[in-house]
Amino acid sequence: MRPDTQYTPFVRFVQGCFLAFLFLLPWQTRWIAVPAAEFEYARLSIYATDLLLAALAAAGAVLPARSFYRAHRRAWYALAGYGMLAVASFAWAGSVAAGAYKLALIAKSLLVLWVWSRISVSFLAAALAIIAGIAIQAGMGVVQFFLQQISGNTFMGIAEQIPSRSGTSVIEVYPEGALPERWLRAYGGLPHPNIAGAYFAVALVLALGTGRTIARKGSGVVQKIAVDLVRYGTLVVLSAGLFVTFSRGAWIAAAFGIAIWLAICLRGKMRCRVWAAKAVGSALVPFLFLSILFWPLVSVRFSGEERLEVWSQVQRSSSIREGIQALTERPFTGRGAGSIVMQGTGEPPHNAWIVAGVELGFPGLVLLVFFLAAVTRASWRRRTECAAVGAAWGSIMFMTAVDHFWWTLHSGVVLLAAVSGLVLYGLPSEDTFSYGREKNSSSSSEENPRRMGSGSTSALV
Repeated sequence: MRPDTQYTPFVRFVQGCFLAFLFLLPWQTRWIAVPAAEFEYARLSIYATDLLLAALAAAGAVLPARSFYRAHRRAWYALAGYGMLAVASFAWAGSVAAGAYKLALIAKSLLVLWVWSRISVSFLAAALAIIAGIAIQAGMGVVQFFLQQISGNTFMGIAEQIPSRSGTSVIEVYPEGALPERWLRAYGGLPHPNIAGAYFAVALVLALGTGRTIARKGSGVVQKIAVDLVRYGTLVVLSAGLFVTFSRGAWIAAAFGIAIWLAICLRGKMRCRVWAAKAVGSALVPFLFLSILFWPLVSVRFSGEERLEVWSQVQRSSSIREGIQALTERPFTGRGAGSIVMQGTGEPPHNAWIVAGVELGFPGLVLLVFFLAAVTRASWRRRTECAAVGAAWGSIMFMTAVDHFWWTLHSGVVLLAAVSGLVLYGLPSEDTFSYGREKNSSSSSEENPRRMGSGSTSALV
């Protein structure tokens, strides 16, 4: 593409469509192509966002490729290697449908990174698109919790959930001298409260970093007030939504990400201490208020003594033990792509790393580690340029150790790939859409990572 075509309406339109894709990540609208599958992990589906992703990939094919640096190549090689190994594992996989399902997930991951590598957008624009889409889901989750009912909606991919029905994620409370109470956990528009909690935790950490940046965009008094309402309101909604999912792993992951963000900001001597205090306070106040208001529910989640909590802990520990045993039984080949459901528990091990080992043995586990390590290294090198993205990635790394959906379900895989692309390819300046400028900026950053972001006035902190 010639330099004079870099600002054409087509390029802007493609960039806008990519931001729309990031905004729509939580939407689960889909057409189930194989409805008769015996479990979810073999149920091939075409999601509405898949169609947009395919269109973006086609449009990106006519745009010039962006530079590939070491971290980019390592991530690509590891993920592509995992895909090729998964294809080879069809020779010994137990279920062709499950293997095809897994290959579809890997293909989506590669496609998301491919689109990131062709379409230039900034940290700020991409992060705001992700935050806005997830904040809507968090608001829905808060409403669902207080209504204690979720109405089904085919257009948004939401299944009906009623606390009295078996299979609904609830918290059981046993008041003295009264019948047990079943409290519905918030789903938002996602398949499970734990997945919703993961989305809300990632968006909350991202919102901490973007808030100070967008504050610089307001000039008039009214505009500044509007900006404050948006940035503080978003933190409140995400924090409340995170609470009502009652996902312990997401709660801890959010705290972990916030701690990383604060450490980077304060140790890097960035001028964000005032914003950090206000932002963290805005996130903590609604969470603490709801914790006091619904303390019996919180105590049940952490005591682990009630019936459902005991069952949940047994399921998690049993699935991990079975997963480790399956890995040791077939350490070099694994069970095959998609063969991840444990016999005893009927679900995958609650650890994405063990899932990779169960599927493809130690070679698959090593490739997944290489992929995650490459992105982690890139996030560390860009920490002064965009502390919030690195902190959000840290939250995801924590959650991969306590749940499997990051490597087994569409909702987890696409968010993992989207944030990976944000770390690897997000541009430091919101106005940097020029491929030439991006190349020069990235080249200097790659040569001297300590200077990254030092001159960017719109870096996310």
